[in-house]
Amino acid sequence: MAAIFDLDGLLLNTDPEIWLESMHQVASAYQIPISTELLRHTRGLRIKEVTQFWNQYFGWKDDAKAQKIAEEIVDAVIFNTHQKG
Repeated sequence: MAAIFDLDGLLLNTDPEIWLESMHQVASAYQIPISTELLRHTRGLRIKEVTQFWNQYFGWKDDAKAQKIAEEIVDAVIFNTHQKG
């Protein structure tokens, strides 16, 4: 198995709109009430840092849940990128 990390949008169009859409999709599936205000606190963070922030903010105390949500967001970004590409 191999992974390519394309953080600059060269290979995949990983623009902020797709990331936001994907975060909202996954958060909605988990009934996580994210808002524009909450997203301002996580701007510029890596996705695992975002979900760790949510872990603390919402009081989950569940690192495995935060990791799983981060992975699902990345999967959603890949899916949404291919749908729009």
